[in-house]
Amino acid sequence: MSQYRDHGAKEAKGSEMTALFSQLKILVEKKVAMFWQVENFEHYIREEINPLGLRVQIFPTFEDMDNMFKKRWENNLQQCTKIMMKLLIEEYQKRILTSEKEIDELYNQLEPFKDMDTYKDQEQKIKGHIDTTVKDLITKKEQNFWRDKMAFKEGKAYRWLIRKNQNRPQRRTNLKKTKGWKNDLGSNSSLNSLSSARSQSTTQSSRKQKWTSPERGNDNKRHISDNGPTAQPTPTEAKGPPLGRGKHPTTTEDTHQGGNINDPK
Repeated sequence: MSQYRDHGAKEAKGSEMTALFSQLKILVEKKVAMFWQVENFEHYIREEINPLGLRVQIFPTFEDMDNMFKKRWENNLQQCTKIMMKLLIEEYQKRILTSEKEIDELYNQLEPFKDMDTYKDQEQKIKGHIDTTVKDLITKKEQNFWRDKMAFKEGKAYRWLIRKNQNRPQRRTNLKKTKGWKNDLGSNSSLNSLSSARSQSTTQSSRKQKWTSPERGNDNKRHISDNGPTAQPTPTEAKGPPLGRGKHPTTTEDTHQGGNINDPK
């Protein structure tokens, strides 16, 4: 009976240790990512370029600009990105310190499990995982860096042609209405017919009043019929991250004393 109890207690202890190592893995991954963000931004600042994700693409709407003006404008945009990178470095460094404290706390909780057979296996798994993560981060960030380096070298970092006249409002035209209006009022024949009909009607009205004047007598009345034609108008848009305190080499082997991932040698 005692053997069953001991076995059950051992399994519970092993489960607790595994849960703690899982938390440790997440924290170390987070710390590695932040460390490499800091290294990456510092590298960009040294090279006097900036990453695509933080590059400011805001331009004036002048039709033509000389190269000197464009160069000064780009330098100003680059300084804006540089300030943002420095702010992010400061914030990441604060968060790294917080992560280190959390990692140290987890190692304190893992201390009672060091005598277990699976302890070292769990620790080695995390080391291998972090090594792979570091290599992947280095590869990806190096590719992005050389992409951005070439963009600045070739003068393609800032997209002036794409962004030109970006703030101008676009006019929308009702083509159907415009077409109808043009057909109705743009026709010379319709306007001429309308003008001719009005002129003829006025002339005939004047003649009618003249021939029906009382001074000429009833016998001389002449009625001119006002039946003249009338026109009907039609309407119309590569250093490795620290896993604890201090900087961390490219790989994570032997990065701590006493088998602790968090403490580099």
